[in-house]
Parts: sequence; structure tokens; C-alpha cells
Amino acid sequence: MLYNTLLKEEFCSLFFCLTFLNFIIGRVYGLLKDWDGKTPMKESDFPLLYEEMDDFSAGEMQKLDDEIQAIKVLTYLCLIINLL
Repeated sequence: MLYNTLLKEEFCSLFFCLTFLNFIIGRVYGLLKDWDGKTPMKESDFPLLYEEMDDFSAGEMQKLDDEIQAIKVLTYLCLIINLL
């Protein structure tokens, strides 16, 4: 049982360390949501990743963070229950 718990804890550590990528995904989605997928885009059309943040991108990032926090709470609750 201890071995399985350690594996779960290692998974949690890896999962939560990589969650910063979700914020990048939310921002890029906000930048590209209206693109038709065919029209070529110029590099000059894009702001820097955190420059000129819009409300839509911020909302997407907040949704992703809320989901991550819910997963985090449930994961730790499962770990605690397994330790009892």
C-alpha cells in the first residue's frame, strides 16, 4: 500500500508541476479563437504572450485553474483516504 501511495504522490507532483502549460493553452486559444485556420497570419499580428491580455483569455485561464484546483483537492482527499 505504501508503494502505491508513493507512486500516486509522484504522479501528483509531476501533474501539478506541469500545470503552467494550461495557462499558455488558455492564452493561445484566446488569441486564435477567431482565426479561420486558412488565412496566413503575420508574426506582427500577435502580441507577446502576456502583453495585451484580453478578458476572454483571462476567463479561459481562470476556468483551467479552477479545474486544476478541483482535481488537486480531490486527488489529495483520495490520498488521505487511502492512508487511513
